[in-house]
Amino acid sequence: MKQYIERYIYAVTKRLPESSRDEVKEELKAHIHDMLPKDPKDEDIEKVLKTLGNPRKLANNYQDEASYVISPLYYHDYINTLKLVLIIIFSVQVVLGTIDGIIHLESNNFFEQVFEVFGSAL
Repeated sequence: MKQYIERYIYAVTKRLPESSRDEVKEELKAHIHDMLPKDPKDEDIEKVLKTLGNPRKLANNYQDEASYVISPLYYHDYINTLKLVLIIIFSVQVVLGTIDGIIHLESNNFFEQVFEVFGSAL
């Protein structure tokens, strides 16, 4: 059940800036262990983690700046999703451009063909 403590701490710290993750991790670990009895049972750990609440909300309490483009609870997930979508769109564009360049080759010179393909891909 101690793995749940580590998972909870990770769920909180992954939403924080890297500069403050280690400090918050140690602080949160100490706080959780202070709330637990000396020989904690699974039920005790579960009760403490439920008392602390949603990891997103707890991570939001540790944030220095407010970011309201989207709800603060979902801001970091929003940014990660945008990065992924942009990478996928760029990759698809390069592949389709390369295929188009190969299909519509008009040159007999190898180097001109290569430059045409890469030029149409970008």
